[in-house]
Amino acid sequence: MARKLKHIVFPLKAFLDTRRTFKLPGAQEGAGLSPLLEIRKRRGEALLVEAFFNFMEAANVADPSRQLELWDTLISKGGYILDLAQRIGLMNCFTTLPTKKPEQAAYVAWCIFLDSLRRENDTNLKNIATKSLFKHYFIGLYPEKNIKKKENLLTLRRRLEGKLRRHWGLNMELKESFTTENDSCEFSIRIKPYEEPQQTLITHTGTRLKPTKIEAYNFLLKGISEGMYRPEK
Repeated sequence: MARKLKHIVFPLKAFLDTRRTFKLPGAQEGAGLSPLLEIRKRRGEALLVEAFFNFMEAANVADPSRQLELWDTLISKGGYILDLAQRIGLMNCFTTLPTKKPEQAAYVAWCIFLDSLRRENDTNLKNIATKSLFKHYFIGLYPEKNIKKKENLLTLRRRLEGKLRRHWGLNMELKESFTTENDSCEFSIRIKPYEEPQQTLITHTGTRLKPTKIEAYNFLLKGISEGMYRPEK
């Protein structure tokens, strides 16, 4: 298992492993989901949709077309969710699969699973099953990031400042802030244009501070190259 995926797989798998009676009856042949499971699927889907587009805003993906494209790639096609569902053993929680198509079955199963986490009122696991999932596979869309990760933080900061100053002016200031809590951290990068209010460019979460910082800097550098993180005209 890729090291980066452990912080997602292990807690979700542990949740399922401690609930051996966590069996969800799948759809009967040609009958679809039962009314109860259909409601649970829709409630979990609402949670998934809300969390995803909140993540897009936090990641400063402002283009609506790009947001929908990423939803299709990362979520609705079901390939990434199927991979993760198989890793944590979610599909074994069904007596029969929700649908015959594996990717669609995984999507439905994940939505029902999210509703179960909602009913457990476990905010941490809900974040892992949504925000951490999005971040992991979203960053994976940029293979060159694996090379850039070797750069140290000072180098990355200087590169980012240089790129931002081309658009925000030479007097622009870059500021950092972070919080840590048990096995998680939240890191923010903010910009202070000259004589203008400070604004947050990105807020990134992870399990360890340094890798989270590196991911955030690389993400911003990539975004700038794609025309994002520039002043409104």
